[in-house]
Amino acid sequence: MGGVLRGSWWLWEWLGRWTIFRQTPSMNTTESYTMLKRISYILTASIVALECISLIPIAAHASLNATCQFKQQRMPCSVVNRNGWWTIAWQDGVTEKYKELSGGRLQDKRGGIWTIYSRQKHTYFQHSNGNIIDIFY
Repeated sequence: MGGVLRGSWWLWEWLGRWTIFRQTPSMNTTESYTMLKRISYILTASIVALECISLIPIAAHASLNATCQFKQQRMPCSVVNRNGWWTIAWQDGVTEKYKELSGGRLQDKRGGIWTIYSRQKHTYFQHSNGNIIDIFY
């Protein structure tokens, strides 16, 4: 993160010249630079925190209609996340259940371990063997 902020000297320069953060008569250049540096750290930390929040798995739902994909095969599906269990009911009649484990992981009925990721309107399960189930809301 430090490297990104050090490379943003032009941003600090622009903020110092064109915004309310201009140097006032009571501030010397070092104080102005320090203030801009702190503001950029706060903004960067806020962006990182918001990005992490967007990766948190979706909340429990009664039932959601979605489009699911596995190995390039896409079809409508119904997704339920309730009481520590995820259920995906595919339109072709296949229904799979996954038990929630700690650390954002799921276990299927065959003992396979899946890691769950979620971002905006897309959730996906990634199996330890590399297979992925995509869920688009």
